[in-house]
Amino acid sequence: VFYAKAKDSLALMYSQRDIATAFNPNYSNDSAVYYGEKAYRMAQSIKDSTAIQIIGCQLATYYLSVNKINQAKYLLDQTLLNINYKGYSCLYYYNWGTYYKAVGNCNASIYYYNKCLQVTTDLYYRYISYMALYGIFKKEGDYDSALACSDSIINIDHEKQLAAHDSEVIKQSISFGVRRIEKENNILNETVASRNSFIIGLIVIFILFVTVGLRIVKRKELSRKENLKKKMRDEMSNTNNTVIDERIKEINDLEEKLKGANEEVERQEHKLELLPRKEELVAQK
Repeated sequence: VFYAKAKDSLALMYSQRDIATAFNPNYSNDSAVYYGEKAYRMAQSIKDSTAIQIIGCQLATYYLSVNKINQAKYLLDQTLLNINYKGYSCLYYYNWGTYYKAVGNCNASIYYYNKCLQVTTDLYYRYISYMALYGIFKKEGDYDSALACSDSIINIDHEKQLAAHDSEVIKQSISFGVRRIEKENNILNETVASRNSFIIGLIVIFILFVTVGLRIVKRKELSRKENLKKKMRDEMSNTNNTVIDERIKEINDLEEKLKGANEEVERQEHKLELLPRKEELVAQK
């Protein structure tokens, strides 16, 4: 899946390397060689010196497994022993041991298998190195060394069993721990849910309280405004009534004055009527 999704050259290179690694333990050595070569070529194309050394060393293992001795030696000659990658130094020594075993140089083979044992505590590499040494010593008739190797193999088997047991114990402990944590998490989740419900309830009550309070305040404000409007209308009404009363009084006063003036006019007219007429005056003369 990762190989199918990989986009850049570095990801593709390590994907192909991982595919080759996955094939080799299942003895699909031809497939391991195929993908190992693709990964190695890609490491060369991107000029990644570290990847060239590591993948080259792994590819040498695949070549040795299919009896391509010369190709394996070429890669091993090209591979530098990089002390910064101690995890691969054991594979480097083991491959040389396997190469020399294939070409019949038992002394060199024994030397490199022992070098592999010196630089690693990995049970797998120690096991396969002792197995290779056991085969060489048994073939050469060095039964004491072969016996010593068999004892080491038995001890490693025991260690592997203990490691497997410890691994199983660790798995069970982890499983128990996971179950315990899940149980505690469930309790915690229930507690959190309960607290959340309580908090949500408080929030709802607070919101209702605020809403009711705001409505009360709004009603009071509306009532205050209505009272103010009413007061203003009353004041305006009172003012208008006062002005009207004053106008009525003024009108009444004017009417009284007009009435008085009319009466005075009538008196004057009456007086004029009482005066002798001009003709009468002339006659009297």
